[in-house]
Amino acid sequence: FLFNMNNSVHVGGRTSVPVNEILYLEAKENYSLIHLCTGNKILVATTLKTLEERLSSFQFTRVRRGILVSDNFIKKVVNNRVTLRNNLVLMIPRRKLDKFKYSGE
Repeated sequence: FLFNMNNSVHVGGRTSVPVNEILYLEAKENYSLIHLCTGNKILVATTLKTLEERLSSFQFTRVRRGILVSDNFIKKVVNNRVTLRNNLVLMIPRRKLDKFKYSGE
């Protein structure tokens, strides 16, 4: 199974992470670095594409080729920048702006 009733997603090996704790995911070649809202990071031997598929029933947006963010942690979107609740600012390429789901502050 890919996720359980506690809304934890299987991210690799024997590791599962509560979906509501995932701030964003970052591609690292054939690995993914999962950034949690607690400040912790988890490196897993699973591609970002695979994790994106596993998280498809939750609200995540591919901001850039190598970044997938949780819509729940988006603070604001201004022009081509998305700011997360931890004040991390990510640039959105022009080609992704029209596909970016989040609108508002």
